[in-house]
Amino acid sequence: LADVCGGERRIVLARELTKLHEEIWRGTVSAAIERCAEVDPRGEYVLVLEGAPPAAEATEEEIREAVELALGRGLSKKDAAAEVAELFAVARNRVYEIAIAL
Repeated sequence: LADVCGGERRIVLARELTKLHEEIWRGTVSAAIERCAEVDPRGEYVLVLEGAPPAAEATEEEIREAVELALGRGLSKKDAAAEVAELFAVARNRVYEIAIAL
């Protein structure tokens, strides 16, 4: 999890839910790894992982390069703009304006 999600992402480890000896631990992924190394984790656990932070919006340069690659594959400017807009999750109009300027 630390390699994929990052060690600073928050996590909850829970076991024996709705039972007498219910345990709920909160911390970071890195701290959870340390805890599991120290304590012998037995039984079934429920892991609740914090969502990923929002991705940074694509720069105009990244969009331009992607449009150029799409055009190089023989796509029309309209189709290239639609493909790149979906790839970067940005407005198609914004990508089309960049494609027209090429």
